[in-house]
Amino acid sequence: MLVVITEASKKNAAMPGWHTVGWHDIVFQTPADWNVTALTGTAKSGYLRVDSPESLSFQVKWDTPRLPGSERMARKVKALLRRQSLPEYVPDIGVVLDHYETVLRKQSRRSRQPLRLERKRPGKLAENRSGTAFSWRADRKATGWVWFCPNCRRVVIAEVVGEMSDPVSAMAARILPTLSDHAGDEGHRWGLYDLVVTVPDGLTLDQYKLMNVYVDLAFSGRPGTLWVTGWGLANLALKDRSLGEWFRANCTGRFKEYTYRIADAEFRGHPAVRLQGLISGVLPVAKAIYRRTFLQPSMGRLEALAWHCEAENKIYVVGHAFQVKSKLNEVAESVVCHSEVQGRGSQK
Repeated sequence: MLVVITEASKKNAAMPGWHTVGWHDIVFQTPADWNVTALTGTAKSGYLRVDSPESLSFQVKWDTPRLPGSERMARKVKALLRRQSLPEYVPDIGVVLDHYETVLRKQSRRSRQPLRLERKRPGKLAENRSGTAFSWRADRKATGWVWFCPNCRRVVIAEVVGEMSDPVSAMAARILPTLSDHAGDEGHRWGLYDLVVTVPDGLTLDQYKLMNVYVDLAFSGRPGTLWVTGWGLANLALKDRSLGEWFRANCTGRFKEYTYRIADAEFRGHPAVRLQGLISGVLPVAKAIYRRTFLQPSMGRLEALAWHCEAENKIYVVGHAFQVKSKLNEVAESVVCHSEVQGRGSQK
């Protein structure tokens, strides 16, 4: 079969030998052998760390700052008296870095190593990004950036941390420029354990599962409910079964409220199966009618797609429950699933 690389998957692909990590619109690239080791928070506030096989790590902290209640109210009153709109709050990055330095000093006391933090003058860090570059040394060392994004309204602190002998500055110079902190026109990029996908606007993360052999992301919103799953070690998962048999055994539990049919297909040059269904049963149909009556997504229709990418030895599954317009193909075409796209090899 001729393997097809879509334009959407090209945009999500990493540079050769690297892979994409994305969580709540914090998206960056690291060497392919680095793994996510910490993941907490929401789109408003969170923390993400990726570790190398040795002692280097890249960590990102983000937060949506707000003025204290009393000061916020005072600004509202002042703007009202002047008949002006309330200006957006822009935090002082110097103060943000001061607070971070306080945290680092507390940590350095535990290790009994004095902290030395150096910061450069605020300025341009990268294209369309201004903030402050900094570095620190204690029992370990780090090089990073701190900035405020006026688009997503978040303060971001990103840094490469390592031992004294590690090439921290050199690695930071490669990773930091790859980081983006808000969604583009194409949608919201997510990337965990080599599952890289773009999710349309209007869908927020409901739940996720990160296991040894698979990553499962579930989203919901006005466009409906969306599931994206990547299964590793596909040769062991399939064994002597066809993709359709595997799909029926492992993926149809989510579709109990639907009457559906499954057919063999081909997707981007890979063997695939497609599912199409309609909601059925007295209670599910009644729920759908109720939701539609009150202008809520009723999700009366269902489409799903699973395909086996032999080059990556993975199975990818995308499912979308919707009422008006399916986003299935749009999402599936954004998934990165070929070795030559990720730069980990080539396929002819």
